[in-house]
This record gives sequence, structure tokens and C-alpha cells, in this order.
Amino acid sequence: MEIDKSVALFVGGTRSGKSDLAAAWLARYALDGTYIATLGDIDGARARVERHRERRPQWLKTMELASGDDLIGLIDSAVGPLLVDSLGTWLVRFSDFGAPVARLVESLGNSRVPVAVVAEIVGEGVHPPDADSMRFVDALGELTAAVRVVASEAYLVVAGATVSLVEPRWDDK
Repeated sequence: MEIDKSVALFVGGTRSGKSDLAAAWLARYALDGTYIATLGDIDGARARVERHRERRPQWLKTMELASGDDLIGLIDSAVGPLLVDSLGTWLVRFSDFGAPVARLVESLGNSRVPVAVVAEIVGEGVHPPDADSMRFVDALGELTAAVRVVASEAYLVVAGATVSLVEPRWDDK
């Protein structure tokens, strides 16, 4: 059986069900997969990753990133399906949110395995008043849009339900 090389993007707010739906999307491949926790070693991260690990199906093992750069190498060397959770927590690993976006997008676009990517939505309402928060909101929005370009599927997740995101057609003819 040939493995599908598609990338699916799951975007939504905190606790919207993004990760669970991304895992369900990967389940159709019936292969051993890897859940990549990008959260790192920040306060409360260990407990959060453990809660995710307990909810995951047995076929999806959990791997925690040691550094932000490791994500690209993991995608490039993957032999089974991946769930990357999440773009926002990966982005904060880089000073001034200067993540290697082009390298990540290239890696995802060239992936030999299916990859489900989870991304948070921030900045939909009033923006935080400090400059760092504004830079993060802008950087995450740009990162998510860049990943969307190589994704064959994209979903907005709200309250555990998905809405497919389809490219708009602006024909004046």
C-alpha cells in the first residue's frame, strides 16, 4: 500500500478539539504514528503533554521536541504519519518569533508521510496591548497561512466540529 503524503491543517481556539480531530484524520492510515509535542519545557507543559498522551490512541506515540529546530528534522526523517501539535508552541521557541518558516513549509511540502498540523487561532478579537504579544499574533498568523499553502486539506475547528477551509475563487468573468 502506498502511503498518502498529504498535509492537513487543523486551526482553532484553545480546547476546541483540534488535536483529537487531527488524530482521527491520521487514524485512516492504520500505521504507527508519532505525536510531536512542540510545547517544550515551560511551566505546566509536562502535565499538559501527559494529558494529551493519555487521550491518544495506542498507535500514536508521543515525542517531545528538545528544540525548535528538531521539528524540521523529524518531518524530514519520518517513516510514519505525524501529528504536529502545535505551530504556536513551536513558534515561541524562537527569539522574537523568528522561526525558520520557509524551511518548515518546504519540509512539510516534501514530506514522504501524511502530516496533521495543529495551529492555534489568536488575535481574532482585541489584541493584547504589549509589543511582544502583537509580534506573536502576527508571526503565528503568517506561519499558519504559509503552512496552509502546502496543506492539501485545512479545517477550522470549533467546539469539536470542523469546517472545511476551501480556497476562495474571485472570478470577475
